[in-house]
Amino acid sequence: MSDNTIIQNDKDHVWHHLTQHKGFETSDPMIVSKADGMIVTDTKGNEYLDGTSGGVWTVNLGFGRDDMVDAVSRQLSKVPYFAGSFGNEPAAEYAKEVTSLMPGLDRVYYSNSGSEANEKGYKMVRQLAHFKNEGEKHRIIYRDRDYHGTTIGAMSSSGQLQRKKNSMDHLHQASLKCLIPVVIDVHLEKNMESAILSAQQLLKILLKLKALILLVQ
Repeated sequence: MSDNTIIQNDKDHVWHHLTQHKGFETSDPMIVSKADGMIVTDTKGNEYLDGTSGGVWTVNLGFGRDDMVDAVSRQLSKVPYFAGSFGNEPAAEYAKEVTSLMPGLDRVYYSNSGSEANEKGYKMVRQLAHFKNEGEKHRIIYRDRDYHGTTIGAMSSSGQLQRKKNSMDHLHQASLKCLIPVVIDVHLEKNMESAILSAQQLLKILLKLKALILLVQ
């Protein structure tokens, strides 16, 4: 398939994540064709140094690793997937390794993305609050400019207003009455005294709002 055909198929049929497609009316999207180490190559043969690890900080071991290809191939041949309500060998082994690095914590919940991990975190702590605090704590507190994902719950508790204004307002009001966000900007404090004051003010707000979670970045 020619480069022009691939690009046209992308422009006609692919909806890119967090991307304004208006620009594709006058220019072509970048189509990644292959990658090796830290270098990615597009369908036109242009090479780029991948400084963001797969575009969203997910390929931190680099591209083209034969040892990873072999390990994944072996597991795909054995068991490619089974529902998380059941166990599997790699998950059990990896969870033990991870928890050995997390003092005070002894379980791992696997998620497909950071957004989904935050959503699950909301559910867990709100369930806990339901039993231990009569369901009173339910608000999500986050900092200005925080980013926690693009699912509705995660986006509603993010501090990047440009990502959720207008089109997200009615969804937030209709579906997320339990996740009312409050922006507390404490990350720009210049000294310990002002940081302590901000922390005291934050605590007062948390108590007043019966807040459940403080998300930090």
